[in-house]
Amino acid sequence: MADRTGQQLDNYRLTRLLGRGAFGEVYLGEHIYRKTQVAIKTLSMRLSNDEFYDFINEARIFRLQHPNIVSVLDFGIERALGTPFIVMDYIPNGTLRQRHPRGTQVSLAGIVQYVKQIAAALQYAHEENLVHRDVKPENMLLDKNEHVLLSDFGIAVTSQTARYSDQSMQVLAGTPNYMAPEQFLGKPSRASDQYALAVVVYEWLSGRCPFSGTFYELFGQHMQTAPPPLPATIVQYPQELEQIVMKALAKKPGDRFASAWEFALTLEGLYQKSLVLYQAPTIYAKAKEHYLQEGDTLYNEQRYAEAIAAYTLAIGLDPTYALAYNNRGLAYRNLREYQKAIADYDRIIALVSDNALVYNNRGYAYFLLKDYQKAIADFDSALALDPNYAIAYNNRGNAYCILGAFARAIADYDRTLALDPNYATAYYNRGNAYDELGEYQKAIADYDRAIALAPNYTNAYNNRGYVYRNLGEYQKAIADYNRVIEIDPGNTNAHKGRGLAYSKLQDYSKAIADFDHALALDPNDLSVRSNKADVLRQLQERKEGN
Repeated sequence: MADRTGQQLDNYRLTRLLGRGAFGEVYLGEHIYRKTQVAIKTLSMRLSNDEFYDFINEARIFRLQHPNIVSVLDFGIERALGTPFIVMDYIPNGTLRQRHPRGTQVSLAGIVQYVKQIAAALQYAHEENLVHRDVKPENMLLDKNEHVLLSDFGIAVTSQTARYSDQSMQVLAGTPNYMAPEQFLGKPSRASDQYALAVVVYEWLSGRCPFSGTFYELFGQHMQTAPPPLPATIVQYPQELEQIVMKALAKKPGDRFASAWEFALTLEGLYQKSLVLYQAPTIYAKAKEHYLQEGDTLYNEQRYAEAIAAYTLAIGLDPTYALAYNNRGLAYRNLREYQKAIADYDRIIALVSDNALVYNNRGYAYFLLKDYQKAIADFDSALALDPNYAIAYNNRGNAYCILGAFARAIADYDRTLALDPNYATAYYNRGNAYDELGEYQKAIADYDRAIALAPNYTNAYNNRGYVYRNLGEYQKAIADYNRVIEIDPGNTNAHKGRGLAYSKLQDYSKAIADFDHALALDPNDLSVRSNKADVLRQLQERKEGN
């Protein structure tokens, strides 16, 4: 297969080959208007008419939205060769196969963090009656925050990245090292994904898959042979570990756990037990401060799951170690495990009830959970302890804004800025509150100040442009949108806003051009389609009037 770098597929340009498989290639791509990076899988097959419609339906089905699933952004058929392609979010930090090459072992702490995220993705998809069929480390990606995202979700069915066929066997989608017995028989189910995940866990624990060989050798082993016992090198973990993994590797789907999520929770429970029963005698060789420092180093490298494991060891040495709880809470928050973060802050507050930072951190976790009343209560507590805590005032103001209490929000932003006059975000937030109250000149003044402090603050330009448009100052609005597009050419709101300003100035050709740009960036924005239709109607009325 020739390297197609530099070619264009619809609105995407292929910029670099990322990898090849037997049935396709993955490229780093760029949206020609948005200038954002994406991953593009081109499938090296031609489609018949029936297969074409199957592919379109399949690609639509698998547009799943979950924090641990790589989003499918677009799909299409290449016109020249008639081959399909799929556009996905580009996840920059590689795969878990790259992080942990074949033959390497992973700590139980790391496995638990990975498996919980993968199982969360599988649970969501299974509830949507979708089966992945190709769970393996190559399809587990790491984003910039060390979150694990499962890729090729269902796309394995259409791309058939590891396809095997024979006159005596039907076409199979999957990777034989990880395929459940029923999947070899062409009957994949939710339990098949759990089986594959258990193979991955076995591999991470031992450094090798339970079975190896040719396709037919693997077929026979998965169907009839019991997996070899886990190696003696991991005997420091409870005996139940092997029992848990072997249960998920049961030949019959009904003998496995009820779900992949239950498998993950069982592993996590065993890990918590192992901290107390098995690791405690060995970890005293290091001081708690060492584990805290190790956790902080990992946290700064955005390796949050590993940081959590280090902080947990520090807490194991000293269950009253408030700083370790706090830092672990921050790591949980970055992994979007807000309830666990809150539990850590609860523990600190039970130990030390007069720490404003902890109340603020817990309040922010509640804010992210959209539990705004609890968030405000925590920000209140933080400010009672430290009346000069600028960030807590700003955070409480944001909660008030969402609840529509704009006057209270403005009072909090006022206090924030009295304490920190260079806090650009607080000016921006206060500007938004003034805008909601219809006090447009005050809003503009705040956006001015935010932009003076942060000259590339695109949200401030966008919102100031919106206010100028409402005031009928269309040229000023256009100038703001121009600045946004200069900084971020793929900003849909800026193209939309500028198009609306041009339409008010009756510069319809420029308005239509901006709406077209906005639709190229977000084809599903119905408001832009409506705005464009209004402009076209006005043009038609002008022609008829002449």
